[in-house]
Amino acid sequence: IGPGKKNIPIGKSKIQLVYWAEIGYHLSLALRPEAPSQSNPEERILEETRLAMQADPDWGVGCKTQRHGA
Repeated sequence: IGPGKKNIPIGKSKIQLVYWAEIGYHLSLALRPEAPSQSNPEERILEETRLAMQADPDWGVGCKTQRHGA
């Protein structure tokens, strides 16, 4: 078995199988194009929050309250 590629249709997806030998082992890797993500509004706001937290390590979530006379 030498290096090669094989296209394998499964349902509506097309998977490309790449195979080769290295250091006495037969290796195979199945690849397919990544489908575009279908994010909803909740996922988008979570992603925006994650990016904001990564950009500013001091960024936090919470609320501040003050009690008078307590």
